[in-house]
Amino acid sequence: MKYLQIIIRVFIILVAFLLNAVNVFGEVSSAFKPGNEDRILILNAYSGSSRWSNDFIIPIYNSYQHKNSPYVVDVEHMGSQFMHLQNAEELLEYEEGLFGKYADNPPKLLILLGSASWGLLRDDIEKQWKDVPVILCTETDYVGPQEAYLERRAIPVEERTPLKDYKGDLSLTVFYVPAYLKETVSLMQDLMPEMDELIFLSDARDRTV
Repeated sequence: MKYLQIIIRVFIILVAFLLNAVNVFGEVSSAFKPGNEDRILILNAYSGSSRWSNDFIIPIYNSYQHKNSPYVVDVEHMGSQFMHLQNAEELLEYEEGLFGKYADNPPKLLILLGSASWGLLRDDIEKQWKDVPVILCTETDYVGPQEAYLERRAIPVEERTPLKDYKGDLSLTVFYVPAYLKETVSLMQDLMPEMDELIFLSDARDRTV
């Protein structure tokens, strides 16, 4: 728990730093219309009930979603939509709806939760919001091809691209927060030695347990 608190504290400091950098040094894009509220947009690759995601979302709300804040916090929970995407055409339709929704007032800061949000949306983020700083919170230090996320399959080593090798035009900050699934199971066994059965629900991409 103490480790998580430290991680979240560092995350909030990072968010504040990037927002200040945008305000002080960034040129205001013509896409930002006068009078519109400055927006922090969170794209969550998981469902709204995900504990891992909410560990990031709730502190952002607590820090910025109040009457004296100059920012509005919007969250798009993409988990259920992602589960229904089967091919590139359906992904394109989803992207058109997402980027069209914020066309008149794009975010000042974009926070991506989960590597799938980056793997699926990276190309359009680079096209649509190339001047927006991005924080990617991820449990893995790599990203797979778009097809792997659409097919919801495991990403073999040869298809993995280390996030540190990103050479695009976006201002990307990777915030690596592993899920520690094996360690969590081991802790449960230590705390509940009588436990002799565990049900683990996942898709084909998770082979860490």
